[in-house]
This record gives sequence, C-alpha cells and structure tokens, in this order.
Amino acid sequence: MRSRIWILPSLVTLANLVCGFAAIGIATYGELELAETLRWRGLDAFALASLFILAAMVFDAVDGKIARMANLTSEFGAQLDSLCDMVSFGLAPAYLVFLTALNKDLFQRDRYAWVCAALFIICAALRLARFNVQSKPDHKGHQYFQGLPTPAAGGLLASMLLVDSSLGMPLTLPAALLPFVTVILAGLMVSYFPYIHLANHLFKERGSFRYLVVVVLVVLAFLAMAQYYEYILLAGFGLYCLSGPAWGAYRRFVLHLTVGITEAPSTDPDGETSSDSGPDEGL
Repeated sequence: MRSRIWILPSLVTLANLVCGFAAIGIATYGELELAETLRWRGLDAFALASLFILAAMVFDAVDGKIARMANLTSEFGAQLDSLCDMVSFGLAPAYLVFLTALNKDLFQRDRYAWVCAALFIICAALRLARFNVQSKPDHKGHQYFQGLPTPAAGGLLASMLLVDSSLGMPLTLPAALLPFVTVILAGLMVSYFPYIHLANHLFKERGSFRYLVVVVLVVLAFLAMAQYYEYILLAGFGLYCLSGPAWGAYRRFVLHLTVGITEAPSTDPDGETSSDSGPDEGL
C-alpha cells in the first residue's frame, strides 16, 4: 500500500533543506573571494550564511505544525524532516566552523579543524537517528527532547558567527571559542539531558492569560532591541543549550533529595524521556 506524500508540509521541509544548501554555497563563495557580490546590508558571506541557517530553523519549526494542524502527518514527512535537518543543522554549521577555523588560524594544524567539524556532523547524525528510532506515533505529549536538538546546536554556532562578523575584528572571543563550543554541542546532542520542546510550548492550543502576556512581552522586548539581534540570539541559544545540563543537575541533586516532589519529565529504566515523541525534531 502506497504511503501518501502531502505536498504543503513537504515543500516547507524542503525549504529548510534549500536554506541549508544556500548557507554552504554562500560560505563557499566567500572562501573563493567572491564575498563582495554576496554582501547584503553590510553582512559578509559568513554572516549571510548564518542567517540562512536561522531561516532553516523557521521552516523546520513550521513544517510540523502545518502537518499536524491540517492532519497531514506521515512517516515520509518525518524521515524527510530528519534528512533536511542533517544538511541544515549538521553539515552547514560544521562547514562554517571548519572554514572559520582555517581562515582565522584557530588551530596549529588544519586536521584539528577537520576533526572538530567531523565530530559535530557525526553526533548530529547519531542524534537524528536516535530520535527517529525513539519517536512514537502519538505526538500530543511531545514536550521534551532527549539530548540537545540539532537546530539548537546549529543555531548557537550560527549566532556566534553573526556576533563575530558584527565585531569586525580579525579574531574575536566568539570565534576563538567556536571549536570548543562545537565539541561541547556535539556531546550535548548525543547526551540524555532533557530539553524542552519550545515550539509545542509556545504554540500550544490552550494556555493561561498570564502565559499569553509573557509571550507578548518577550516578543515586544525582542523587537525593541532588534538592532542587537545577533547578541539576543546568542544569549537565547546559549541559555537553551545550558538548560538541559542545568535541569539534569537539578533533577539529580535536588529533586531526588526532596521528599514528595515528582520529577518531570519522567524517564524509563533505559533513560529515555517518556514524553519524547512526535514526528519532528525542531525546537
């Protein structure tokens, strides 16, 4: 029996893939000293490539929502989403890190830059494969991820490159820390730390009035400081990436010592987060 392929969600997912490919292409053009032809509003090639990675995140967050709202979810869409995520949030960020490390001489030997980027790609692939195996048909309880989602890892690297570009110096602190952060993110992706599913929490069907007010205030605050968007993105992605280890430490060293407090999300004997289900791997 043929499985149905729904056009609209698949097109949005493929837009994610195209953005990832565009990021790789733009970074390559910049490496070939054709960056002047790619300048847009003062952004260099690497900053523009980073924006395409962030644009891929938007499509990745939207495609699953469209599929569920229109009841168009399918196994094909879930597998296509993971393949596109591998390019946009695995290959593209690692490629940018690799080129940045070479251009700014962050390593004494080029092979170290290659190993750093390869480790990120490998862990991203393992993270997505584990997600596909553990995903369950019922997505309504999908409120947490097991391990750092690949879009968040790629988003943090992209935001670091944006800040590096905005500073306009040969070597900046974000660029110097880029290889170390890349290795840490690789480990977090294959970890068992629980990470909240932001899209499902922000766009849940029913919420309190206080919840709505908080969301509106956060959006207005971001718009008010839009000229510093790269720093806001860096802070947001950084806090999200740290939230998993922080929650894991809190659950391990505080909750289990406190009588009468129930942990959430709960885990089964194998360490799998019980609420980790659903067809998409976006934030």
